[in-house]
Order: sequence, then C-alpha cells, then structure tokens
Amino acid sequence: MGGDLPLPPEICLDLKIKLDRLGRLQERCQEGLSKLADGGLTKEAYIEMVQAQANAQKAWEDRNKEYFEDS
Repeated sequence: MGGDLPLPPEICLDLKIKLDRLGRLQERCQEGLSKLADGGLTKEAYIEMVQAQANAQKAWEDRNKEYFEDS
C-alpha cells in the first residue's frame, strides 16, 4: 500500500503551486469584498473573483484526489 511512501518532490511542488494560487485568490476575494462594500468594485468584478477562487479550489481538490485516492 503506497500510503506509507513519501510523495515525490514534483507532486509536492505541484500541490504547493496550486495551494499558493488558491491562497492568493482567497486574499483577493477578501480585499474585493471590502472594496465592494466601499463601492470601489462592481458586483460583476467581485463575482468574477469569487468564480476564479472557486475554480482554483476545485483544481486543488481534484489534484489531491488524483494523488491521494486509490483508484
């Protein structure tokens, strides 16, 4: 059972890159929400930010499933 083996460095790097992207998008959404409340951002622009963050979250989850779920 491969669950006890460490992940190859390229898999760890791939997951870290995706997680870093997700973190940056989450920060943008937090900033965007403040701007939206202050009238400095349109509702449509905020929705686009949230959709980008949701897509990054799905990519992160899909990649984790690919690497960690037994087929």
